[in-house]
Amino acid sequence: MGGEPRGAKGGMRNMKLYEKLRDGLQKPINKKEVWFVIIAGLLIGTVFCFGMPYWQGGIDKKDTFTATGVFDGYKVWYTKHMNISVITLQFHDRDTLDIDSSCIDDNLVENLKKIKPGTRVDMLLHPRGNYVMQLSTDEMEILSFETSRKYLVGETTAFVCLGAFLYLAVGFCIIKLVRKEVY
Repeated sequence: MGGEPRGAKGGMRNMKLYEKLRDGLQKPINKKEVWFVIIAGLLIGTVFCFGMPYWQGGIDKKDTFTATGVFDGYKVWYTKHMNISVITLQFHDRDTLDIDSSCIDDNLVENLKKIKPGTRVDMLLHPRGNYVMQLSTDEMEILSFETSRKYLVGETTAFVCLGAFLYLAVGFCIIKLVRKEVY
């Protein structure tokens, strides 16, 4: 049984992929593209790394605002791919309030259908985003604070990781500029 050792083909493929990646990273890049990545990466990366944790970051229940309202109905807004973008709650006695898309699941939509217009609802509002994090009636809890918090922390973590990736791309482009590997 001659030939290549077991697993050698996979190792060769990985080596070729590594070489292609290394060669691609060593090629010069257009100067305008480098500056675009630096400027856009810094701006967007800063929003993702610092803005998202501020606006949607995990908060304690004691930091929220309590609110009540007489439920009138709700409107579901969809993205062009038919995903729920936001749910707007409508009230008889106050302005509308939104539920952030990251907090929306199938149970929420089903529970909203069960609320009759004229029902008094209790809410906890996010202090900075002013969106609903908890929604309940005397009979049931429609949206749990802990569920909302878990979803928001997960979304925030994803944005921070994306922001860190953008900062890495900025660093890579700065290295390309310093080494004069741009044209």
